[in-house]
Amino acid sequence: MKWVVDCHVHTCFLTPEQAARERKCHAFLDAFEASGVDAVIVTEHAWRSYRTAFDQLTAAQTRSSNWNTLLIPGVEGYTKEGVDIILYGESPEFYEALVEIGLSKPKELSLTEVVRIAEAEPRIGYFLPHPRGLSNTAVLNNRATKDLGLPLHRVEKINGSFGMLSTALGRAGRFLPSKTVSRVAEAYCYDHQPDQQIFAGSDAHHPSDINSIHCLSIEVEEKPKTVAEGFALLRDGVDRSWRVEREGFSFSRVCSQGLTTFVEFLLKHSNLSRRQRSGGDK
Repeated sequence: MKWVVDCHVHTCFLTPEQAARERKCHAFLDAFEASGVDAVIVTEHAWRSYRTAFDQLTAAQTRSSNWNTLLIPGVEGYTKEGVDIILYGESPEFYEALVEIGLSKPKELSLTEVVRIAEAEPRIGYFLPHPRGLSNTAVLNNRATKDLGLPLHRVEKINGSFGMLSTALGRAGRFLPSKTVSRVAEAYCYDHQPDQQIFAGSDAHHPSDINSIHCLSIEVEEKPKTVAEGFALLRDGVDRSWRVEREGFSFSRVCSQGLTTFVEFLLKHSNLSRRQRSGGDK
């Protein structure tokens, strides 16, 4: 049987209001169940309250027996060069482990340093999301990292945030430069090498972004029941597969994703500037 994992999900809380956050958690948990997602790595950005995001989602899950998706703790880190890297752990103590080994703060360590530490730490897994994304947060776009020659052992094959845009450009392909169309297509579905371990995720920021076609599938005899079992499969499991399917086009979804990207850009730079001034870590 297949174990279906969304390896890249953000809660994206835009308000401190507890009731609104609770409603969004419930909507996410409903979306996971409706989409047939067995497990999710909760990967809120390092420049946000990522531990709070995981804790609120797991707390909400305890309020109903209908929500059974395995929630795996994670964070989307941010290196000194400005490259995104996803870290995940075998238990909620993962967040304490990040502090212990010096990986809790964004923009402190280089990509090489983060990978070296993560590779040596058995409690932590990692992968590089959207390696051919459309901004400098992608390892193969960033001027400081694209020619490093760093072995990219663990990469995100599918990034669902580009799925709708890829669909739109694919339909309008004859009116656009082929280079543009293929560039976005690879942002969505990275052309990985056989020796690379692949991951896949929706990169969801809203419950409506959840879709199992963007998920990783691992062939298993029995689906993991604990976070530790799930972590072990994600870090070392083989027999991985993915789906490349066109989403039904939605103009409102494209607009929503574009607006979210813009707001995230503004919030990230504001939060990082504030952290630099205050010396805060989470």
